[in-house]
Amino acid sequence: MEGEQQTTDKPSDQDTEGDNDGEDLEGLDVETLQAKTNAALDEFRESHTEAQQTFIAEAFIDTGEIPTGEAFGITEQQARVVEAGFIRSMERDVFSQYGLTHEHWMEHVDDRDLPTFRRAAIKGDWSVFHQHAEQCAKLRKELGI
Repeated sequence: MEGEQQTTDKPSDQDTEGDNDGEDLEGLDVETLQAKTNAALDEFRESHTEAQQTFIAEAFIDTGEIPTGEAFGITEQQARVVEAGFIRSMERDVFSQYGLTHEHWMEHVDDRDLPTFRRAAIKGDWSVFHQHAEQCAKLRKELGI
Protein backbone atom coordinates (compact mmCIF):
# COMPACT_ATOMS: atom_id res chain seq x y z
CA MET A 1 0.00 0.00 0.00
CA GLU A 2 1.05 3.60 -0.25
CA GLY A 3 2.72 3.80 3.16
CA GLU A 4 -0.38 5.12 4.90
CA GLN A 5 -0.48 2.13 7.20
CA GLN A 6 2.49 0.14 8.41
CA THR A 7 2.35 -3.56 7.72
CA THR A 8 2.74 -4.29 11.44
CA ASP A 9 -0.59 -2.62 12.11
CA LYS A 10 -2.54 -4.84 9.77
CA PRO A 11 -2.55 -8.63 9.72
CA SER A 12 -1.39 -10.13 6.48
CA ASP A 13 -0.50 -13.50 5.09
CA GLN A 14 3.09 -12.76 6.14
CA ASP A 15 1.99 -12.53 9.76
CA THR A 16 0.87 -16.15 9.73
CA GLU A 17 4.31 -17.48 8.84
CA GLY A 18 5.98 -18.86 11.95
CA ASP A 19 3.09 -17.70 14.14
CA ASN A 20 0.76 -20.65 14.05
CA ASP A 21 0.56 -20.94 17.84
CA GLY A 22 -0.21 -17.27 18.56
CA GLU A 23 2.74 -16.79 20.91
CA ASP A 24 3.69 -13.58 19.14
CA LEU A 25 0.33 -12.06 20.11
CA GLU A 26 0.95 -12.81 23.78
CA GLY A 27 4.05 -10.61 23.74
CA LEU A 28 2.22 -7.57 22.38
CA ASP A 29 1.05 -4.78 24.66
CA VAL A 30 -2.70 -4.18 24.76
CA GLU A 31 -2.58 -1.02 22.65
CA THR A 32 -0.62 -2.69 19.85
CA LEU A 33 -2.84 -5.73 19.94
CA GLN A 34 -5.95 -3.52 19.90
CA ALA A 35 -4.58 -1.63 16.88
CA LYS A 36 -4.09 -4.97 15.08
CA THR A 37 -7.59 -6.03 16.09
CA ASN A 38 -9.10 -2.80 14.82
CA ALA A 39 -7.23 -3.15 11.53
CA ALA A 40 -8.48 -6.72 11.10
CA LEU A 41 -12.05 -5.69 11.88
CA ASP A 42 -11.84 -2.67 9.55
CA GLU A 43 -10.59 -4.91 6.76
CA PHE A 44 -13.42 -7.36 7.49
CA ARG A 45 -16.06 -4.60 7.30
CA GLU A 46 -14.60 -3.22 4.07
CA SER A 47 -14.30 -6.58 2.32
CA HIS A 48 -17.59 -8.22 3.34
CA THR A 49 -21.17 -7.29 2.58
CA GLU A 50 -23.58 -6.68 5.43
CA ALA A 51 -25.16 -10.08 4.78
CA GLN A 52 -21.74 -11.78 4.93
CA GLN A 53 -20.89 -9.94 8.14
CA THR A 54 -24.18 -11.04 9.70
CA PHE A 55 -23.67 -14.65 8.63
CA ILE A 56 -20.15 -14.75 10.09
CA ALA A 57 -21.22 -13.00 13.29
CA GLU A 58 -24.07 -15.46 13.79
CA ALA A 59 -21.71 -18.39 13.16
CA PHE A 60 -19.37 -16.99 15.82
CA ILE A 61 -22.22 -16.45 18.28
CA ASP A 62 -23.42 -20.03 17.79
CA THR A 63 -20.07 -21.83 17.80
CA GLY A 64 -17.55 -19.55 19.50
CA GLU A 65 -15.28 -19.89 16.50
CA ILE A 66 -14.62 -17.22 13.90
CA PRO A 67 -15.05 -18.96 10.54
CA THR A 68 -11.78 -18.86 8.63
CA GLY A 69 -10.57 -19.79 5.20
CA GLU A 70 -10.87 -18.54 1.68
CA ALA A 71 -14.63 -19.12 1.61
CA PHE A 72 -15.08 -16.70 4.50
CA GLY A 73 -12.35 -14.24 3.54
CA ILE A 74 -10.78 -14.45 7.00
CA THR A 75 -7.33 -15.84 7.75
CA GLU A 76 -6.46 -17.87 10.83
CA GLN A 77 -4.14 -15.03 11.89
CA GLN A 78 -6.91 -12.43 11.62
CA ALA A 79 -9.19 -14.59 13.76
CA ARG A 80 -6.45 -15.09 16.37
CA VAL A 81 -5.73 -11.35 16.45
CA VAL A 82 -9.39 -10.47 16.99
CA GLU A 83 -9.83 -13.08 19.70
CA ALA A 84 -6.62 -12.15 21.52
CA GLY A 85 -7.38 -8.44 21.21
CA PHE A 86 -10.85 -8.92 22.63
CA ILE A 87 -9.63 -11.01 25.58
CA ARG A 88 -6.78 -8.66 26.48
CA SER A 89 -9.01 -5.59 26.19
CA MET A 90 -11.68 -7.23 28.34
CA GLU A 91 -9.07 -8.11 30.95
CA ARG A 92 -7.82 -4.54 31.01
CA ASP A 93 -11.14 -2.70 30.74
CA VAL A 94 -13.55 -4.98 32.61
CA PHE A 95 -12.17 -7.99 34.46
CA SER A 96 -9.25 -6.23 36.17
CA GLN A 97 -11.73 -3.89 37.87
CA TYR A 98 -13.03 -6.93 39.74
CA GLY A 99 -9.67 -8.61 40.34
CA LEU A 100 -10.30 -11.19 37.64
CA THR A 101 -8.54 -12.51 34.59
CA HIS A 102 -10.35 -13.89 31.56
CA GLU A 103 -9.53 -17.37 32.81
CA HIS A 104 -11.01 -16.65 36.25
CA TRP A 105 -14.14 -15.21 34.65
CA MET A 106 -14.53 -18.22 32.34
CA GLU A 107 -14.54 -20.52 35.39
CA HIS A 108 -17.92 -19.00 36.25
CA VAL A 109 -19.50 -18.92 32.80
CA ASP A 110 -22.10 -21.52 31.95
CA ASP A 111 -21.57 -22.80 28.40
CA ARG A 112 -25.26 -22.13 27.71
CA ASP A 113 -24.64 -18.43 28.38
CA LEU A 114 -21.71 -18.08 25.98
CA PRO A 115 -23.87 -17.12 22.97
CA THR A 116 -25.37 -14.29 25.05
CA PHE A 117 -21.90 -13.01 25.92
CA ARG A 118 -20.71 -13.33 22.32
CA ARG A 119 -23.72 -11.38 21.05
CA ALA A 120 -23.10 -8.67 23.67
CA ALA A 121 -19.45 -8.48 22.63
CA ILE A 122 -20.35 -8.04 18.98
CA LYS A 123 -22.78 -5.28 19.92
CA GLY A 124 -20.22 -3.67 22.25
CA ASP A 125 -22.49 -4.10 25.27
CA TRP A 126 -19.90 -4.27 28.03
CA SER A 127 -22.52 -3.88 30.80
CA VAL A 128 -23.30 -7.60 30.54
CA PHE A 129 -19.65 -8.39 31.22
CA HIS A 130 -19.41 -5.91 34.09
CA GLN A 131 -22.51 -7.32 35.77
CA HIS A 132 -21.32 -10.90 35.45
CA ALA A 133 -17.74 -10.08 36.47
CA GLU A 134 -19.00 -8.32 39.58
CA GLN A 135 -21.03 -11.41 40.50
CA CYS A 136 -18.03 -13.65 39.85
CA ALA A 137 -15.78 -11.51 42.02
CA LYS A 138 -18.27 -11.60 44.90
CA LEU A 139 -18.60 -15.37 44.61
CA ARG A 140 -14.85 -15.86 44.51
CA LYS A 141 -14.45 -13.69 47.59
CA GLU A 142 -17.14 -15.66 49.45
CA LEU A 143 -15.40 -18.91 48.47
CA GLY A 144 -11.98 -17.56 49.38
CA ILE A 145 -10.51 -18.03 45.91
